Amino acid sequence: MGCGCGRSNIASVNKSRAIKPQSNTTPKADSNAACIQKYDELAVLDKKIIDLHRKFRFVGGVSKRYADIQKLVRGWIVNLKNECPDPDDLATYSEYINKEYARYFTVK
Repeated sequence: MGCGCGRSNIASVNKSRAIKPQSNTTPKADSNAACIQKYDELAVLDKKIIDLHRKFRFVGGVSKRYADIQKLVRGWIVNLKNECPDPDDLATYSEYINKEYARYFTVK
């Protein structure tokens, strides 16, 4: 069997190891944000983009387009504490993502 040498070293490494945040989680907004009413809409849009990106992750141009839109939406979420996203841009991207999501994901 073993002497158990080094066992205490392994336990201390596991306790002190940093936990990597998941990249597919929507950023959180502060409750005192300037434009908190847009958070729910942007969070739902972000989750739809994640689903679309996963579906097309092996199709180069389409996957990159969704990744770029997701960067923009997540930037808006992070910046909600300072300002609201441009309503025209938000409406344009929201319409596009909702149309694409409805096209490829149907509720049965």
